[in-house]
Amino acid sequence: MATTRCKKMVRYQLKHKNDIGAEVLFDEEKGALSEVLSVCDESLLPLCSQNGHADNLKTWWHNRAVPQSRSDIKHLLDKEKIQTTQSLLLNNLGLSMTDAFWVCPAGHPIRWEDVSFQLKMQEGKEIDIKGRRNGSGLFENLTPMASTGGELRKTWTVIHGRIELLKGNVSGYYFQQSLNEVLATMIHKGQGYENFVPYRLTKFKDGSVGCASPCFTDEKTELIPAWEVFYKHADEHVDGSLLDVYAEYAERDGYDGNKVREHLDYMFTVDYIISNTDRHSSNYGLLRNSDTLEPIGPSPIFDSGNSMFHLGGGISSFHDLFRITVSSLYGTDGEIMDRVKNPSLVDVSKLPSKDDVIALLEKDPVVAPSAERLFSYMEFKANVVRARQNGLSMKQIEDRVSLYLDKDERKDINKGWNLFWDSFVTDKA
Repeated sequence: MATTRCKKMVRYQLKHKNDIGAEVLFDEEKGALSEVLSVCDESLLPLCSQNGHADNLKTWWHNRAVPQSRSDIKHLLDKEKIQTTQSLLLNNLGLSMTDAFWVCPAGHPIRWEDVSFQLKMQEGKEIDIKGRRNGSGLFENLTPMASTGGELRKTWTVIHGRIELLKGNVSGYYFQQSLNEVLATMIHKGQGYENFVPYRLTKFKDGSVGCASPCFTDEKTELIPAWEVFYKHADEHVDGSLLDVYAEYAERDGYDGNKVREHLDYMFTVDYIISNTDRHSSNYGLLRNSDTLEPIGPSPIFDSGNSMFHLGGGISSFHDLFRITVSSLYGTDGEIMDRVKNPSLVDVSKLPSKDDVIALLEKDPVVAPSAERLFSYMEFKANVVRARQNGLSMKQIEDRVSLYLDKDERKDINKGWNLFWDSFVTDKA
């Protein structure tokens, strides 16, 4: 006779620092949040589960775990003999470097001060992905890597008293994603824009090149990912584009809606120029004070590595540069660029020079042969932005480029055509 294995359900408290937000039930084997037993204080729940949406805690928990497909996770799951990354997250009490939420076994006396990574990280110590210890050592081996999202290899460390995130690439010795992060840093510095996370190149112990960036949250500052804002206000109607909707939702939560909207316009304009394909709603958000829960402002721009055609391939037609598929608010970057209200927040005359961009990309010998071509795409899209600044829609720009090319099909779409682009400045017809 076949026997069935009973699920082991365990009661936890969902906490924000030392305050209880909810009582929840976990399937301990799979690590999944199974049921919200009671809400103690809705204001202490993640934003996505407020406004009567407590059941969204299941989605929040699932999204908090690192992707099952991440390269440096599988070996750990096998070693620890656990099924899922949600189990790994539960083993590490759901702790994160970006906010003050965590889960505590019901009745256990442990406090936030005992587990906070911001309070406990040590100088020069890299924190790799690890499992918890058993018995009395249950809370001695916790790691933020169980909730540090994304597909790429990552680790946290402390350098000269500052917490930094070290991030790898799709391939350890092919490091264009890290170069792209540095390129975005160059752009923001050149624009004089202050609300961004700076990246620099670094080396891992195995000799591969990655990038390092400072942690932009701390013991008093936490991140609310954009997707949580959308989930909280899902039942509320707002007219306009999704950029308008997000800014309005943020304003309803106490933020300056105009500042949020301007930040989106700047961020998505830069993303368009560098062809960033990965500005999904976990890659931007809002900051708030984690003690008072008061709004601070838009989170700094981070994670721009999936840019500049980092997966290879080329452009078969100039039309491709107007509709690159992205994981974001709309399906293509052109659709987003058309909804940017103020593209003039980016001064295209202050973008890095051709020599500087090529010199950066040539640091990777795999990327070097394509460096000039990649810059030409960036230059083309910067000129599209310049035309948008002159009041033209994306369709109007594309149509005029198409007419120009039809006159001479031999024209190279990657040369910039200075006289042609200059015509957009004086003629809006």
